Amino acid sequence: MKQKFLFLAALIIGLSTSVMSVDAAPKTMPDGTVFDAEYYAETYPDVAAAIGTDETSLYNHYVQYGKAEGRKAAARQ
Repeated sequence: MKQKFLFLAALIIGLSTSVMSVDAAPKTMPDGTVFDAEYYAETYPDVAAAIGTDETSLYNHYVQYGKAEGRKAAARQ
């Protein structure tokens, strides 16, 4: 219960204070993955609330967790 509350609080705070500061166009990352940070942050607000909207942070999340969780790196893959 406490974890749910903390997650919801972080999500609400993050959504109410976050400003998108990422490039709008998808990029091909060094490993060949086409990654769209704006899409990722908008599609997964839980991630953006937890780690912010920095492109590098979002990409690192995708590589470390998102791909295994079935999250999409861009709208078109």
